[in-house]
Amino acid sequence: MTENPADHQSERLPLTAAQRGIWFAQQLDADNPNYQIGQYLDLRGGIEPRLMRIAMTKVVADLDALSLRFADDDGEPYGVLRRPAPGDDVLHVEDLRGLGESAFDAARSRMDAEMLRPRDLRGKELFGAILFLLSDDRALFFQRVHHILLDGYSAVIALRYLSEVYTRLSKRAPSGRLLDAMAGPIARIAARVPSPLPSLDELHDDIAEYEASPQREADHAFWTEALADEAAVEGLEGVSGSVATTVVRVAVPLDRERTERLAALGRDLPKTVVGIVALYLAKVTGEQRVSLGLPVTARRGKVAKSTPSMLSSILPLRIDVASAATIADTIAHAGDVVRGAVTHQRFRVEDVDGAPRHAGPSVNLLPVIDALRFGDASGQVQVLSTGPVHDLSIVLSGLSSDAADAQLQLEGDAELHSEESLGEHAERLLALLDDALADPTGLTVAGAGIVGDDEAAALIEQGVGTQAGIERQTVLEAFAAVVRERPDDTAVVGDDGTMTFATLDADATRLAQHLVREGVRPGSRVAVRIERSVLLPMLVLAVLRAGGAYVPLDPEYPIGRVAGMIEDSEPALLLTSSGQLERDRAAGAAWTVPTLAVDADTSAWRRGGESVPCPRSATTTWPTWSSPPVRPDGRRASPSAASRCATSSSTTGPRCSTPLPSGWGARPGSPTPPGSPSTRLGTRCSGSAPATSCT
Repeated sequence: MTENPADHQSERLPLTAAQRGIWFAQQLDADNPNYQIGQYLDLRGGIEPRLMRIAMTKVVADLDALSLRFADDDGEPYGVLRRPAPGDDVLHVEDLRGLGESAFDAARSRMDAEMLRPRDLRGKELFGAILFLLSDDRALFFQRVHHILLDGYSAVIALRYLSEVYTRLSKRAPSGRLLDAMAGPIARIAARVPSPLPSLDELHDDIAEYEASPQREADHAFWTEALADEAAVEGLEGVSGSVATTVVRVAVPLDRERTERLAALGRDLPKTVVGIVALYLAKVTGEQRVSLGLPVTARRGKVAKSTPSMLSSILPLRIDVASAATIADTIAHAGDVVRGAVTHQRFRVEDVDGAPRHAGPSVNLLPVIDALRFGDASGQVQVLSTGPVHDLSIVLSGLSSDAADAQLQLEGDAELHSEESLGEHAERLLALLDDALADPTGLTVAGAGIVGDDEAAALIEQGVGTQAGIERQTVLEAFAAVVRERPDDTAVVGDDGTMTFATLDADATRLAQHLVREGVRPGSRVAVRIERSVLLPMLVLAVLRAGGAYVPLDPEYPIGRVAGMIEDSEPALLLTSSGQLERDRAAGAAWTVPTLAVDADTSAWRRGGESVPCPRSATTTWPTWSSPPVRPDGRRASPSAASRCATSSSTTGPRCSTPLPSGWGARPGSPTPPGSPSTRLGTRCSGSAPATSCT
């Protein structure tokens, strides 16, 4: 029967902020196995399984974090300690020596299977360890642990402590049959040796001291200012809204020359790698300010740095990548950003109002882990997983270490990435890194390339096709021609349905008529903020037909940025959807611009209304004004500067399509001729009949 930690009320321990985040995230995604971290040691030399069992049990008992069990009261989580007894066996041993050369592959397959199993946060399997015996002088020690117990920094502490305990035991313990007889007493004696590491109680006292300190206030002020300016969170292949359920990984070994060049950077390595990744992301996305994630230990002081637990976080880095800047300038700027973030790393960024849920692709520089000694054996650490992946994690490891091969590993959400795409990004990123290090002061951001000559030639070749002359025409004229030729063909496909050209044409005309009735005039700005749906192209067409200027407001933009855009553009009307309107209101939208939810069944534009007069003549190349339109600067516009009325009806008559550039109209104070297109543009006219209706 599974032990219920809730039965032990007096031993409750609080969770760190990082642990609480993991708890609630895993509860919402219970079947996701990627909230685990995993490593294995490739041990060369003789390993005594009985001593390894004793050592592993002592390590779990000595490290409070590994003895934790979790429960909750009404959704509020807490932890209790359940230390193993000296005689308990927490290490599983698998003897694969009979498999010969296939033993390693069998062990790795078992590790992968273990990492793919989701773990119940209330259960006993949050930590697991297996010793695979491959031969008499080679073994693999595998350790997996749920992220709620340990972060990657702490997992290395646990491995180092295990090597120390095993090595001490191996120097004093007997061997052979005598070890079999003495295993119990040896385990009890080892258990009486106190742990050299701080307890979780000491860690929580240290955290409480920080929370009440002036340093915490200074950290809060720093991050509030750092996150005040918006930055688009974009990935190399899009953005994922949650932790990856399936992760694809590609590892590219670094040759000796690259390894030595990077290792020679020393303390400049972090800012250089972050700067180059920011440059690459800017090149791919077209953004001049990019957002990256920087995993940090979130530790300051002796207690935090020596207590195994879950404290780490991913800090958002906002990095400017100006096209005129040199690579050296970009790297220097990245260094300033990294230094500021690391200095204030202990603060939980999610405590800042409006902090992003996702920082962007993360750049993880794994620390050098030298070979660990286990008695007469030694082993190098191999990282299987660093924990949850949001979109993409770029991991650089093995530099300046004789125990591991240097490599660049990309871990991506399988919904966005494939092994092929990750491999291509890795090769391009390394090529950009080579170019940047070769001439950091002479190469500019604009001059840096991420596409090789061969790849560029192939891409250009794909775009070569038959050349055909295209008659110069307005967007509305081109659309009307398609409507006439293919009215019943599908024009728009979206998650919410489809729309034919005829339906798109009719709805756009109906909405344009409504916009004119609402006061939209040539040059009036009409904002559109709506999710990607079949309505979006219809709204754009309607704005153009009404003579307005289309102002796009990306639904992904935060409320603050949208409010600023509305203030700057001063639109006459905002077109949106009911769902987007509710989301904006829930997020605190306070703008006062007149707003129309176009998808509402009761929306006025669907019901129609009084017909809007339109000009009688729709065939002349220049509308009937008393004088040509006037620019905002007071100069007359030439006839070629204005659009023209053209016969472009898809059904019953000519359409007047005369959108003007924003701000153009009659000279201030001059009369506007009745029925002039300067006041009614983009509407359908009834041919030569008197101006009666625009449909």
